[in-house]
Amino acid sequence: IGMITEDSLISAQPIRQKTLNTFKLALLTFVAVCGSPAGIEPIVAMGYPLFAILAVLLFPLFVSVPSSLVVCEMSCAIPSNGGSIMWIYRAFGGFWSFQIGWWSIISTVADNCIYPIICTEYLEEMLPEEYKFSGWTLIVFRLVLCTSSCILNLLGIEAVGIAIPLLTMLSIAPFVLSSVLALPNVNPEHWTVLPPSLDINWGVFLTILLWNYSGFDTMGNFSENVKNPSTTFPRAMVISTVISTLLYLFPILIFSGFDPNYSTWEEGSFASVSRTIGGEWLMYTVVISIIISNFNFLNEYTYSITEFLDEWCNKDMLDLKFFRQKNRFNKSWIIVIIMSIVTFLGGLHSDFQTWIVLDNVLTAICLLANLFSLLKLRYSEPDLPRPYKIPFSFWTLCVLVIPYSSLLIITIVMGTITSLLTVVVLISVFILGILLYFVSEYRKSKKETESGRDTVKLKEIDSFEESSENSLIDLESYSSSDSV
Repeated sequence: IGMITEDSLISAQPIRQKTLNTFKLALLTFVAVCGSPAGIEPIVAMGYPLFAILAVLLFPLFVSVPSSLVVCEMSCAIPSNGGSIMWIYRAFGGFWSFQIGWWSIISTVADNCIYPIICTEYLEEMLPEEYKFSGWTLIVFRLVLCTSSCILNLLGIEAVGIAIPLLTMLSIAPFVLSSVLALPNVNPEHWTVLPPSLDINWGVFLTILLWNYSGFDTMGNFSENVKNPSTTFPRAMVISTVISTLLYLFPILIFSGFDPNYSTWEEGSFASVSRTIGGEWLMYTVVISIIISNFNFLNEYTYSITEFLDEWCNKDMLDLKFFRQKNRFNKSWIIVIIMSIVTFLGGLHSDFQTWIVLDNVLTAICLLANLFSLLKLRYSEPDLPRPYKIPFSFWTLCVLVIPYSSLLIITIVMGTITSLLTVVVLISVFILGILLYFVSEYRKSKKETESGRDTVKLKEIDSFEESSENSLIDLESYSSSDSV
């Protein structure tokens, strides 16, 4: 029959529930990509309304559409909640799969550290001077945010699935209300205003756009939970792309048409303009909605990265059995807690610019790797079953993705030359990823060697027992013949 060992129980893969239909997957994608219009304001100050409007309309065509199409094809061809690490493993092998997995983790950690920072900054907008965050009050508020997200994620995908729609509605409603109230006083002439010169910091401009439109690739971490992926993925990607674009476009149109001081906009200006539109109460609702939106981001990305890490461990790419322990909601509770602690500690470093540049550079590298894995498999495995396939040949795809890959390369270059600190952090991340890979490979080879020795010993014991039994049988036969 065979023995049931601890290792066999750990390695057994649970059958994941197919709970995500088109609506749920589209909602998850929308939250990962957009969530709310907050954060897009600086591009209006840099490019003025006309360039900002054109950027919001054109950027999805060059980045969101290619990124989402890659996710659709690869998630259907290789359905695993490991997402990109499994795609790249199939295309380029273990080394590069490990590196992309490591960079994705650091990128998500950097992204998660941004959200507690944004929440505290926006909350301070509506607090009187004597109640501003400082010292331990800042630490306590961010601890509450991270702890709340941790608890929600420990309750599993059903709890996250219930919370996300509710939080999304609460985060969008104040912007809709502000737009309706401002509509009678909107001046459409503002929309055609160009910046006084083209001397724009295009690196920051692209960084903000990429940060506001990234997140499609994380949906690969839910592919095992998706019903009818060949139709659900494409529909959900189209719906989320359209809604995200509109949710960025309309506030820019309404708020810039209402406020002639758009050249001074910065992060949080939507809240300031809403005060002019409807007074203090409207500003408070917008600020609270932005905090809810960022808490929503934190929930979604924490869930996504825990699924990613769980699959990484389950596929033996990361030799860490300890992390595979599940709670009653089938969540790897140790990974959730560790990610929440890391997010809290990272959020204590309140340099928003450092985190966002690090996040964008690593995200751009991972998106390029996803694209190359798709092209590699199209070339090397043309007969691989693909329930959804981008309707272009290999060479046509190579031509069509040139603008997409060029934008990602520009983002990487612009990000790395931003500051010396960014370069040092990136080099450290790359070197540490290589070292971790070889340490992991050494541990696995050592374990396999020990397992091989144990197998040899078991065979020797079985052989000895068999020979002993044969000797006993011979002895009994001899005794019987002697008595006869």
